[in-house]
Amino acid sequence: MDSNKFILNLKDLQEKDAPFLETIFSIANGHFGVRASNPITDAENFDTLVNGFYEKSPIHYGESAYGYAKFNQTIVKVTNLRHIKVTNTDGIDFNRSELISMKLNMKNGTLTEDYHLFNTVNDEIRMEITSCISQHDRNWYSISYKFTPITYHANLPSVRQSSSTPQLRYSIPEIHVNQTFHIHYQFMENVKSTTHTTVF
Repeated sequence: MDSNKFILNLKDLQEKDAPFLETIFSIANGHFGVRASNPITDAENFDTLVNGFYEKSPIHYGESAYGYAKFNQTIVKVTNLRHIKVTNTDGIDFNRSELISMKLNMKNGTLTEDYHLFNTVNDEIRMEITSCISQHDRNWYSISYKFTPITYHANLPSVRQSSSTPQLRYSIPEIHVNQTFHIHYQFMENVKSTTHTTVF
């Protein structure tokens, strides 16, 4: 472990399989949680989980008896809040990623990640992600993305979230390298999202 006993660091783990990392680096507040899925390649993983939100179906027994459960309760995964699509000036997606580092601060609930992104023409950029779930407002989740050049130095003409939930979709027309943008979600009863950008 890091010298800080509240820090869980990727480099300290022997197991590096994606399902394991998604689970151990997930963040939650008791009301809902978000698994640490790959934000570039895991578009089909609906890894936001809401406590008490489940599908209910009857259990059929060949022979019933007192005390047997009557219903299955299967937790429902809702929309992916992390997935993002990034394209270069020619409209080519950065569709491959390499996880460089991942660190969970269990004292303040912040997850930080570092990825290198690639596309089919060998452009490469760095994407840094910081995310957290509020422990005070049970419906609040925030995630920020920062892009810096490696071999690709032009602007990113399109950064978008392709959520299956229309209210959570966003598209930012142009991001400059070395620019960070933040996405704040407040959802459940009224799903809504707000975006803003900050240049560093």
